[in-house]
Amino acid sequence: MPVRPPSAQLPAESLGASDIRLDGAFNPAIVNPDWLLSKDLIDEADRDHVRSGDRVLVTSVFSGGRYPWIVVEVTRESLHVSSTEATETPERLREFVVGLLSVLPETPVHGLAVSNSWHAAVGPDRWQTIARTLAPATALDDVAADAELESLERRAGRGDGHLSIIVEPSRHDHYDLFVEVERYWDLGGAPVDERVRAVETLDRHWEETLGSAEQIVGTVLGLG
Repeated sequence: MPVRPPSAQLPAESLGASDIRLDGAFNPAIVNPDWLLSKDLIDEADRDHVRSGDRVLVTSVFSGGRYPWIVVEVTRESLHVSSTEATETPERLREFVVGLLSVLPETPVHGLAVSNSWHAAVGPDRWQTIARTLAPATALDDVAADAELESLERRAGRGDGHLSIIVEPSRHDHYDLFVEVERYWDLGGAPVDERVRAVETLDRHWEETLGSAEQIVGTVLGLG
């Protein structure tokens, strides 16, 4: 995962990642390195990289490739792209998805999810304070006084989808806290309209979505 320049609400020792998922109807076999290169979505160095090792798999039901700056995974029901340690900025994911949709004009896309996540080094004591504030364990003192928070998810409905927040202890070395914020849009409508709405949603709400995610993780950090 790339180290993203932290906002004022994020500690300097934080590790960020971004993901975009499209739900719809896809042909996984199409999304292969040669096709992506032919559509100028990757370059020759990306294609050569993914072919030089065990970094690509293409079948009729699943295709996946780990390129230097993006991971692409496609099933018949979804397309998922995520950042890597070499991703300069989450914006590259948005540009990739918009470009991909532009060369798949008749692909049905009925759902769009944008996720931003962070591992943060806050120290074990501060993590425990955050965990106790979010999910007090006192109700379980008589039966499991030593219970620890493993995962907490809260979901807020939106008129066009939902917002999901996950808080967990980090499983990444040297970090204590993991926060993931997902914004999901239910696109609906006719297949062509869905694709257009996906592009428009990414263009219109991208910065707002990232800013909201950073505000949420800042709020979580403020609990400790």
